[in-house]
Order: sequence, then C-alpha cells, then structure tokens
Amino acid sequence: MAKRFLLLTLGTALGGGLCAHAQFGLSGFWGVSSDELSLVAFVAALAIPFTLAVLYPLSVLAERVASKRAVHLVVLAGSVAASLLLGLWFYAGFLGRPISLVVQRDLQFVFCFALTGVGYALTYRLQPRA
Repeated sequence: MAKRFLLLTLGTALGGGLCAHAQFGLSGFWGVSSDELSLVAFVAALAIPFTLAVLYPLSVLAERVASKRAVHLVVLAGSVAASLLLGLWFYAGFLGRPISLVVQRDLQFVFCFALTGVGYALTYRLQPRA
C-alpha cells in the first residue's frame, strides 16, 4: 500500500512539474538556490496532500463504481477534472483573481493543471491491480 501510494504521488508530482514548466517556462538551470528547484520542491510538497486527499479517494471510488474495463478511463476523467478544479481554485481563490479575469486571461494556465491529473492517471494505469 505504501509503495503504491508513493508511486502515485511521484506520478502526480511529475505531472505537477510538467505543469509548472508549461506555465512558467522554466529555464532548466538547476542550482542549489535556483527558483526552478524551489518551485519543483513546492510542487512535490503539494503532490502528497493532493494525492492523499483528492486523487486516491477518487480512484478508490472509481474502482467500486465503474466496471473493470472502464476504471482507468474513469480515473483519468476524475483526476483531470479534480486537477482543473485545483487550477481554478489556485487562480481564483488563492491568487484572488475574479473568475471573469481567469477566463479571459489565465484559462490556458488553468488547463495546464490537467497535466497533474494525467500524471496520476498514467501512474495508476501502469501499476498492477492489487
């Protein structure tokens, strides 16, 4: 169970790292005190509670509700939807921007958050069933 959760968290963090690269256009300089390193550490630190509180319970629910053939698609759809809601909350709630401004100016950045859910769903798909 711990190994499975660790791998799912790493997949979520990888997707979150790709999301950060897509949003901020990081240069790839990886010094000890670089902004890129701190941003990747921040994304990795947020991947743990997001996986534990949102994505993993969604996948458990999908395993119970969906048919065995459709579980992976339901997990993909649920994790991408949850990640998009996280992105919307980040821009509208955390940064305090009005929804109209988010839709006009920041919508492409909100869509980048879908990479976080795709990272989780891909890691979920590659793991053997317990």
